[in-house]
Amino acid sequence: MDIEHLSPREKRGLLEKILRQKVQAGRPDLEAEAHFDLVCDADVVDLDKEPQAVFLTGATGFVGAFVLKRLLDSTSARIYCLVRASDPEDGKRRIEANLKSYELETADLDSRLVPVPGDLTKLHLGLSPDQFRSLAEELDVIYHIGASVNLAHHYQQLKPTNVNGTREIITLAASGRVKPLHYLSTYAVFDSIHNVGRVFSEEDEPTQSEGLSNGYSESKWVGEKMVRDCRAAGIPTCIYRVGWVVGDSRTGAWNSSDFIPRTIKAFLDVGKYCDLGKMTMTPVDYLSEALVYLSRRRESVGNIFHLSNGQQYASRELFDWVQSFGYKLQGVSLKEWEKEIRESSQEISLTPLLLFLEDVAGGMSSLAQWFSREPHVDVARTREKLAPAGVVCPGIDEKMMALYLSYFISKGFLKPPAKGSREAGRSA
Repeated sequence: MDIEHLSPREKRGLLEKILRQKVQAGRPDLEAEAHFDLVCDADVVDLDKEPQAVFLTGATGFVGAFVLKRLLDSTSARIYCLVRASDPEDGKRRIEANLKSYELETADLDSRLVPVPGDLTKLHLGLSPDQFRSLAEELDVIYHIGASVNLAHHYQQLKPTNVNGTREIITLAASGRVKPLHYLSTYAVFDSIHNVGRVFSEEDEPTQSEGLSNGYSESKWVGEKMVRDCRAAGIPTCIYRVGWVVGDSRTGAWNSSDFIPRTIKAFLDVGKYCDLGKMTMTPVDYLSEALVYLSRRRESVGNIFHLSNGQQYASRELFDWVQSFGYKLQGVSLKEWEKEIRESSQEISLTPLLLFLEDVAGGMSSLAQWFSREPHVDVARTREKLAPAGVVCPGIDEKMMALYLSYFISKGFLKPPAKGSREAGRSA
């Protein structure tokens, strides 16, 4: 179907119909999805030895770019990066362009980056059996950061990357010399309706697979369970859970396609916002620094860490900061916002996601309740383990939000506030 000639309202209607069909798809048996037989080779790498060959997934993504930069800065290892590319040179160009897009230096790429053209969704990561075995013998440690993060997709759409891809990574860790596996998970593994109101520590496991809110939560629940289970087969693992990841606290660099930036832009487009409850927000530079530091400590093996400051921020507070920067926004109800996005003549990039969440929540009036399901987490053990290195998760405040907004304006993602309004916002 050619949708280019449809009006914005017709496009939204078509998207709404498609997304409603997706929501009606049956829920999978997550326990069964997480099961697979794993046999490890006998030899295990020396966990006390400085790694010389590191494998990283997700290097062309937002979080992966910062983890790659931290690995380059804190190790002398060669970094093998799985990348969708036609050849290694094309892969290098893609990785370098991604680093530069977040204002990260690329000085060591020529001598230490080893692009591995492949695909998380394919058997043996898209490599030949011989290439896969050779890579398995070469590596000392694996960082699995890559994932498909899309709240508007159901489980079966996310399974090839988030589940099958994790299974291939675990197989890589188990093949040749058994290698430590560092896996980036999410607090969403706890967002079952049955867990509302509970506080989860690093020791808690997400045993409740029923009532998870969306396909992303389901796919990461399965992925994390597979990683936890592979410990019994002899693979040294660490799991790092995180909530909403926000921009670099020093430069403001942030992925504009993430949910929070898209939400800000959508609200600014119509000059209205609604309360979306509370959420954790973790700066990406802290996440990458903490993850890599913990991964390089022998005593971290077998543990789970929560990478945030443990604080939840009200979306209303976030939009107070946006207004302090100079933007004018009118607070409205969720119902009024639903009417606004349905009737607006503007193209609002957030519309498909909000329509999906409407179905998940059972109506726009319940959307805030959906957001309130983000689990409360305890970060005490993680904070204790990071203390010797002085690695602390910064809080989000008005000053940091101004940094993020300035970054988006500099990239052309947002229009600056109307002339004179920023000074008025400050004085108010």
